[in-house]
Amino acid sequence: MTEQATYQPESRVAIFFRSFFLLILFVVIGGGIGWGIATNQPPQWKVTAKFEPPKVVNLGNYYDLASTYLLLQGGSTGLESTDKVIEEQSYNEFKRSLNSPDILQQFLLQNDQVNKLAKNYKVSIETMSQQLFGQFQFKDKENVLSFSFDNAELSYQILNDYIQFVTDQTRSILNGELVAKWRVLFQQVKLAAETNLGAIQQGNQVVQQDWAGKLTLMRSAQPLDDKLVPYHFVQSPVMPLSPYSPDKLLWTMLGALGGLLLGFFVISISSFFANANES
Repeated sequence: MTEQATYQPESRVAIFFRSFFLLILFVVIGGGIGWGIATNQPPQWKVTAKFEPPKVVNLGNYYDLASTYLLLQGGSTGLESTDKVIEEQSYNEFKRSLNSPDILQQFLLQNDQVNKLAKNYKVSIETMSQQLFGQFQFKDKENVLSFSFDNAELSYQILNDYIQFVTDQTRSILNGELVAKWRVLFQQVKLAAETNLGAIQQGNQVVQQDWAGKLTLMRSAQPLDDKLVPYHFVQSPVMPLSPYSPDKLLWTMLGALGGLLLGFFVISISSFFANANES
């Protein structure tokens, strides 16, 4: 007679160690796949700058003329208030320009670095501009501007070029507006001085005006210079030392998590068939 082989189920300890080994194997494989995916992605380098309203020293001669205009207009309530008004007006115009899609598009179409990239990639400057357009981000609440690209040096250069471009645009706008308002006020003061207008009403009060003195003050004002900087750096752009994307650690963790879940699934299926054979 021959002995009939009998099925002997695995012990719980053996099942535990087999399952544990499978989980570790799937985690390692999943983490390796995640790391491989991250390694094969092109690195992205991000450069950031953080701003705050300018100080008086940043405003150049613009501050002198703007504060004089407020004084002559009768809208100044004190030196501190004047400083704050001019600083906030300058900074708000800078942020409007920084957020303007038209100004960004104009910059990209004119920038030398972008033109060189278009030639290197053998695409039109319009196509390259559209590709780079979305790489600029400005977080208004944090006052942070960032630009990301697959080249660290170009990311740094293009962001700095854009900040300078927006600075020039903002300076042109602010200076132009101030000159226009200054001319109107000058004509009003000149006419008042020539006609000896005398007192005028300011709010609920009638105030005597020294129109000749105001006219002399306006004529002695120095012309606007090109030193207006409508912001102050909290954090100036710096050359990035490592790419911000892809995050290899994050991809490895996601891969490992995926491997863990897959391992649990395989173990569950194996346990199901093992129980079916026992029964």
